[in-house]
Amino acid sequence: MLIALVGIEAASQQLGTYRVVFRDKGPGVFLPGSALYRAAERELDTRAIERRKKVLPPDSLVTIEDAPLYEAYLEDVARSGGRILLRLRWRNYAVIECDGATADRLRQKPYIRAVEPTSALLRPQEHSTWWLAQEQPGPYRYGESLEQLAMVGLPSLHALGIAGDGVLVGLIDTGFRWRVHEALRSRHVVAERDFIQLDTNTANEEGDPANQDNHGTAVFSVVAGWYPDSLIGGAPCASFLLAKTENIASERHLEEDALAAALEWLEARGADVVNISLGYGVFDSTEAQYNPSDFDGRTTIASVAVEEAVRRGMICVVAAGNSGDAPQTIFAPADAPSAITVGAVANAQLEIPRFTSRGPTADGRLKPDVAALGVNVRTTINASPLGFGVGSGTSLATPIITSCVAALLEAHPTLTPAQVRELLQSQASSASEPNTAIGFGVPNVYRSALQWGIVCSPPIIIPQADSVLVGIAATSLTPITSAELTIESTGRTEQIRLGSAGNLHFVRIPRQGNDSLRLWFMLSDGQRTRRHPVTDAFYVRTSDTLLPCGWQRESINAIADSRMQESAPLTQSGIALPLEQPYLPIPQRWVGMRCAVFDLQLRTRAIVTVPLGAERVRLPIEQRGTYLVRFENSDGGIVSHLVLVY
Repeated sequence: MLIALVGIEAASQQLGTYRVVFRDKGPGVFLPGSALYRAAERELDTRAIERRKKVLPPDSLVTIEDAPLYEAYLEDVARSGGRILLRLRWRNYAVIECDGATADRLRQKPYIRAVEPTSALLRPQEHSTWWLAQEQPGPYRYGESLEQLAMVGLPSLHALGIAGDGVLVGLIDTGFRWRVHEALRSRHVVAERDFIQLDTNTANEEGDPANQDNHGTAVFSVVAGWYPDSLIGGAPCASFLLAKTENIASERHLEEDALAAALEWLEARGADVVNISLGYGVFDSTEAQYNPSDFDGRTTIASVAVEEAVRRGMICVVAAGNSGDAPQTIFAPADAPSAITVGAVANAQLEIPRFTSRGPTADGRLKPDVAALGVNVRTTINASPLGFGVGSGTSLATPIITSCVAALLEAHPTLTPAQVRELLQSQASSASEPNTAIGFGVPNVYRSALQWGIVCSPPIIIPQADSVLVGIAATSLTPITSAELTIESTGRTEQIRLGSAGNLHFVRIPRQGNDSLRLWFMLSDGQRTRRHPVTDAFYVRTSDTLLPCGWQRESINAIADSRMQESAPLTQSGIALPLEQPYLPIPQRWVGMRCAVFDLQLRTRAIVTVPLGAERVRLPIEQRGTYLVRFENSDGGIVSHLVLVY
């Protein structure tokens, strides 16, 4: 399997004005109450919101397109020599004035998608019609790896804290030089085994060709990579088992035997899903050759081993191969009936590259099953500890689908191999018209997860002074109508109704003598109910912070502090203030306070920390109207006012 790495295209030297298109709106999650959400709200006048209500559903009145361009990006553009002329939020670009050399430098910035002269046409972003329909942007700084993941809906699950945590992923390949690359060396590799040298080192060893482990390392990085602004893998929070079975200097049946041995090893270690970006069709002249009729999924060593692994519950995701556009170019083990066989698409318009192997199999079955981006996929390269590049082939489309499987298994751990494949196919781009080039097409794993049931994040535990914040993120096909937490501690059981802030469901409970809790969640969307976890419970310590992979404590606190429905003592009163002097008295004898301001749609307008000793606070309100103002002290007490600003 040859991975072709391509460089960055040289920029033109045209002088003048340019459009600088950014990749995102900066770091952070776009959820109600988050900093990015509040920034978007501040861009909109009340009249604009009221007008939008005539044509938009309530949950779409404020979108990420409304958020301002990320100021740090603009400042860096200015420092690089560009003069900002226009800022366009909806399509996330700025018009700048600069020379051609500056435009060249800007094209190298990881946060910039494109730099083009304003004399060029700004085409509609047609690639968004498939994959930008996702409900949530991801929380990570994906850099150039965004498109390959967004095409399959993975950032939407990342935004819910689902990135493979608790899933054990196996990879069978040419070797893995993961310990020295900055994007891989911190990944959780549980074990590795070399089935060629018969040891536990899967990186290059004496006698290996210099490029022996290039292929496997690149494949691994598409699943596991973590280097913000350059590469984020599809399931970076999973655990990994690595198996080296392929000798790139030859093509022998011994490698099929090694693959079969690796599958047995991975299955015995408890792997949930295995990535196989390898294929066997033509062997060295000294080896016996398969007949075309042997690629029926039941004959070759590799395909029979895959079937045995799947029969035992381990999902096998296999590359379709790069043997071209003729029919019946699917070889082993991609021909295995129970494998999830992966073809390639060339871009977000879902064009099909000539190299991707076609079905049907020798016995007439449809293959491949699904497809993912297989051209210019962002990967690591072994040239240096910070080497990144792009490569092509079904070898690199396959780990994208493996990432989807890992996310599905984290979201719904009881899924079987057959159910996972069916879910991926049912929400794919060609589900109504599958074909022998890309099968059912490019899946949307976020929609697949929602189709099966309510999707929940890992539990969230945030210790505070005298209390602990407990919650989860959850979403469904219809809004969550109820969320309850059950806690068992020191022989007593307590059920608590959770407050909501977008997809986040929280409660603040007092910290008591026993630091250990046993807890679970019950959620309903009015049609479906889910217990989380499905069986048993989560065992947590109230002194330990527990967050979904990649989430920031500060973002969760901001959302919870501003939006969560509290179970603490509450008093409420009404008051009127002039717009010119909106000073509100502070509750007597309270210290360590925060003041939060909401509009009547419970959207956060401001959060103010009240200085110690202050007797009143000026509300940062610039428009007349009615607001809910909430004071909260360090003991958890709350006083709220319905404030008319006239």
